Amino acid sequence: MIGIFWPLLFFVWFVPAFSHAATLRSDIDIKAVVGFQGVIKLERWIPLVITVENRGPSVQGTFKWEVHGGREYMGETYVTTYARHIDLPYSSKKRFKTVVFLNSYTPLVLRLEKGEEVLAEKEVQIPRHTPIETLILGLSSGFPLDFFPVAPERRTQVVYPRLEDLPEQVQGYESVDAIVIHQISLRRLTMAQRQSIEKWVALGGVLIFSSGAQYSLYQDRSIASLLPVEIQGLIELQSLQSLEKKYGSPIATPQPFVVTRVIPQPGTRVIQEGEIPLVVEQKRGRGKIVFLTFDFAQYPFNTWKQRLLFWKDLLQSDAPSDTELLYQVLHNQWETDLISIINQIPVLDFPSHYILVLFLSLYLLALGYFFWCLGEGRWKKSTLWKWGSGVVVVFTVIAAGLLQEEHIESDAVLFQITTVESLPQSDFAAVESQIGLFSTVQNTYDLTFLDEETVVTLGVTPGEKQRAKEFEIELGGGYTTAKDISVPRWGLRTFQTKSVIRFPLRFTIQEKEGTIKLTLSNHTDQSLTDSWLWYRGILVPFDAWKPETTISKEIPVPLTVTEERFLFNRWQQEVAKRLGGDKQDVTYLMRKAVVENFFKRERRADIFHKDRFLFVGWIDHTIPKLRVEGQKPPHEGLTMVKLSFP
Repeated sequence: MIGIFWPLLFFVWFVPAFSHAATLRSDIDIKAVVGFQGVIKLERWIPLVITVENRGPSVQGTFKWEVHGGREYMGETYVTTYARHIDLPYSSKKRFKTVVFLNSYTPLVLRLEKGEEVLAEKEVQIPRHTPIETLILGLSSGFPLDFFPVAPERRTQVVYPRLEDLPEQVQGYESVDAIVIHQISLRRLTMAQRQSIEKWVALGGVLIFSSGAQYSLYQDRSIASLLPVEIQGLIELQSLQSLEKKYGSPIATPQPFVVTRVIPQPGTRVIQEGEIPLVVEQKRGRGKIVFLTFDFAQYPFNTWKQRLLFWKDLLQSDAPSDTELLYQVLHNQWETDLISIINQIPVLDFPSHYILVLFLSLYLLALGYFFWCLGEGRWKKSTLWKWGSGVVVVFTVIAAGLLQEEHIESDAVLFQITTVESLPQSDFAAVESQIGLFSTVQNTYDLTFLDEETVVTLGVTPGEKQRAKEFEIELGGGYTTAKDISVPRWGLRTFQTKSVIRFPLRFTIQEKEGTIKLTLSNHTDQSLTDSWLWYRGILVPFDAWKPETTISKEIPVPLTVTEERFLFNRWQQEVAKRLGGDKQDVTYLMRKAVVENFFKRERRADIFHKDRFLFVGWIDHTIPKLRVEGQKPPHEGLTMVKLSFP
């Protein structure tokens, strides 16, 4: 018996393993680069460049990559599997770029599958290095930024990526603090790369151009929208007294040197030598674009003793620091906020317990009376049965009308709450959407976002924290689909999406004696309703704001109010009554709950500064657009637009 057992055990355990390994093809090679040449920041979206080479017969299959995520310090873990179709002809190579969210050093797993068969597999280690605070990308043919200290305590890292390796999604630049473009043409950048860099600047990035004698490299029309100047040619200078005075250090200039002659755009901040601009800085949303009319790596700037101090000023941005971002991550309880908002919506409210008790008591009392009469023989049986049937019918009709829950007949309800934050002095807005899929039955769903650039993360509700989950996202065809979402009976699954969209809102402020004239222009394709403006404790109503229209308001300058808590409390109370709209319906209650939760989180933010305006409006549809495949559950959603300026 023992002689038969061990061969059988070997066959059961080891033969499947050998057969699985045999499906791997040696003529298919997978390579991947994580981050910028291996440099990453955790708790960020990171670029991932994948190359698949096929040296054998043609293959059509699905390429997948697994990423481990969640918040381990809270007991929340899950695995996200991304998938996309891939076609590999004979002796071909395919290269594609994507982004992944990393918060641990767990290796990535990359696989090429055809049906149930695994053709190729590779495990990619996440590079480990000393944590950095400032990541600078140098786009240059040389290494002009190597003068930055590389000591670990400085935590500044300079990387020189190839242009073709730059991400095509704005989230891929989330770990980047600054991009320095030095003496290199950007014609090889794709439109997606240029647009993602422009969006990244609006989110808080610092983009620096260094010109000089090679100014013609920046006269390409494709990058005109990135430049804060109009290039005119060259001009010769002999001294740099303006920079010497600003930084208190001499710059030796025994010989003349050339700088690029430019005309700064309106609204820029300029450091100039006489009438010649040296540094032109333009705000774009939370970030800025800087144009240096000189070559910082050449005479006379390459020997300047204060150049590190000069660069420290250049790299300043309104983007949150790493410490602030870490605080946001540790205190990001968006799932709890979403559940709190949903709980305030009567869509899921059952009838009052008092009504249920009263209804059942009357129903049982009526039936008990008829049965008592039947037992006592007080009425004829035919009469009793007629009246008894009538009571059952009447109470059934009452229950159907009085106790019916609005969506109880549907298997699922989809909730979507979106905040669109318009970024001043830019054409873009940051979009964050929180989504809840509620199901009354245990089922699986496919949730499709009609935008492939939207990044999706899975939320973990309190009841799920101790259970690891799997989450599959399919990319391609302009869509992002979350596949096979398992929702338990009477359960809720939550998701969060982030994107940056084109959303140009313009404003001008003119101060006159006793009044402020405010002009707002809507150059988007969206109509805003129930809009309000907040300024120093005053709520100013706006009419419906249609696309390509301009609204002007004159606001009397109020007395200075120094009690910020009073301002905030007054705002919150007014919002609860007025900002939601006129109808006391589900939309009103959702708006009220969203505003209360949103401004509780933003209480310490700069938007409540006494000299800032805050505009809030609503769009009558959700962003991004999404659908549940194969079903059309009720969709309760809203989109709030906010703009804080100047």
